[in-house]
Amino acid sequence: GSTIGMYASQAWRQSPTTYGDGECFLFRVSPNPVVYKWKPGQVHPLAVGDKADRKGNYSTQEAEHHRSLVEQFMFGRANFLGMGGGESCVGLGLNEDMTRGSSGRAEGFQNDPLPGDGATEFEVGLIEVYRLVRQIDGKGVEETGSWGIAMSDSTATSSISADI
Repeated sequence: GSTIGMYASQAWRQSPTTYGDGECFLFRVSPNPVVYKWKPGQVHPLAVGDKADRKGNYSTQEAEHHRSLVEQFMFGRANFLGMGGGESCVGLGLNEDMTRGSSGRAEGFQNDPLPGDGATEFEVGLIEVYRLVRQIDGKGVEETGSWGIAMSDSTATSSISADI
């Protein structure tokens, strides 16, 4: 099984637009731990596809489309929440009752699908949500906006814990 997750820089909410910022990240605890931080400088409009003219130039519309994919940090809808945008997938997404998820390559995070072994869809066995509280003043998500979500697939036998 896999233990994967996402760090949200703002509280999750339902919104017609994306929100969050470059402090968001995706991660896998097991197998093979890895963190995928936002990488805005390493992405180029060429990653959008074969939509250039004969001279290799991209239209303003194509550049804007690419920028919007790179800057999709967090999104919450009535039936879905996720982080990271790609051409036809999300970096990590969960359905409305958090029993099923999907993971694909997100342009801004340049991640591999998080479950590993080429899997892009999975069933969730366990979800852990951590509210980060600053020790210095005790402020939590209401004041500072930090959330961490970790999940394990249905075959996992362990969970993660955090001492923050």
